[in-house]
Amino acid sequence: MNKGARKIVLYIILALIVLDFMIVLNSFLIYSLKQEKKETPMMIPIEDDINKDIDFELNISKTYLAVGGTDVLESKENDLSFKSLDETIATVNEEGIITGIKAGSTKIEITKEGTTKEVDVLVTDLIVPRPVEFDTKKPYLTCGLYSKEANDLLDEIYQYRMERVGMNTRASVVEALRFVTLELPYRVPYFSENGRMGSYGGVKVVDGEGRFYHKGLYLSQDRTSVITKPMNGPAPWGCPIYSVPSGGMRANGFDCSGFISYIVYNGGFDPEDIGAGVSSYQDMTDLGEKKLLSDAIASDTLKVGDLLSGQGVGGGHIAMLVGIKDGYYYIGESLWHPKPNNGALISKYNSQEILNHYYWQVDMDNYYKEDGDLTNYW
Repeated sequence: MNKGARKIVLYIILALIVLDFMIVLNSFLIYSLKQEKKETPMMIPIEDDINKDIDFELNISKTYLAVGGTDVLESKENDLSFKSLDETIATVNEEGIITGIKAGSTKIEITKEGTTKEVDVLVTDLIVPRPVEFDTKKPYLTCGLYSKEANDLLDEIYQYRMERVGMNTRASVVEALRFVTLELPYRVPYFSENGRMGSYGGVKVVDGEGRFYHKGLYLSQDRTSVITKPMNGPAPWGCPIYSVPSGGMRANGFDCSGFISYIVYNGGFDPEDIGAGVSSYQDMTDLGEKKLLSDAIASDTLKVGDLLSGQGVGGGHIAMLVGIKDGYYYIGESLWHPKPNNGALISKYNSQEILNHYYWQVDMDNYYKEDGDLTNYW
C-alpha cells in the first residue's frame, strides 16, 4: 500500500473513533437529562415540607372553670408547649392542665413547631369545682341570689357542659343532672308540686311550681316571664310560694318527677312533663323498658342514665343513676325526706341499699339511642 492510501485509511479510522466518541457522549447527555427531569419533581415537596407549619387539633376551643377548678387540654400531637396569657386568672402546666385562680377571662396559647392556637378560658365563682361526692353540707338556694346576667352565664355554661359530651345523647342527660347537683353552689329545695303542665289523670295544669319544664336554670326573677300557667306563683327556685299539698309557704324547687323530667328535657329530649311511676296512666317508667332492678344488678346491666323507680301503682318515686364507682351507685333525685338532707341531690348506695329504695330499672337505650361521651363517674 502506498503512502497516499495509508493516509486515507488512517483518516477513516480517526473519523470512526470520533464518531463513536460523539455517540457515547450524546447517549450520556440524554441519560443525564432524563435523570435530572425525573429527580427534580421529587425534590420540590421535600423542600416545601421542611418549611411547612405543623397543624394540630385540640379537644376544646374554650372552657369554663370554677375558682380552683381544672380542665385538661388534649391533642393527638406530642411536644406541645402551653402558656397562660394571664396567670392571675388561670394557670396551665406542661401537661396541659388548666387551673382557675380567680374570676375573669384569659387565653391559653398552645404551640408546636411554629404553629400557635388559643383556647378561651372563663373563670367564675358562680360554680364550684365538682366534689368527689355530693356535698351534703351544701346550703339550700334562697330567693334573690342571682341577677339576669348571672343566670344567663350559668345557662351558657350549662349548655356548654352538655354539648361537650354530645347533645341529645345519654351522656348529655347525665351531664345535665351532674351540673345542677354538683356545680351549682346551692341545693335546689324540694317542693311538693301544685300541678303539672300536662293534664294527666285529671291533674291540674300548673307550670313552675315544683315543675319547671323549660330550657335553662330558674334562678333570676326575669325567668318567671316564661311561666304561662301558674297557680300560686310564679317564683324562681328558692323563692317562697304556696304549696297546696304542704298547706303552707315553701321555697320553690323540684318534686321527684319534676326534677327528672326537667333534666331529661334539658339534656335534649322531650318526655313531656309527666309524673313518677308506676301508674295507670303515662309516667316516667314508660319512657324505657321496665325491668327488675335486682336482675339488672345481678347481671351487671344497670347503666348510667337509666331511670329507677320505687314499687307502687298510682304513685311512687323516680330517680336517675348518674354514677357507678367501686361497687357504689350514685342516684340523682329530689327527696322530700329526711330533713334537712333533702332537695335535689346525689345519693350514694351500695348494692343492697339501692334495692331497699328502688324496685325497677327503666332501661333507656332505645330512648336515648346514642351514648355520647358517657362516663361512669364524673
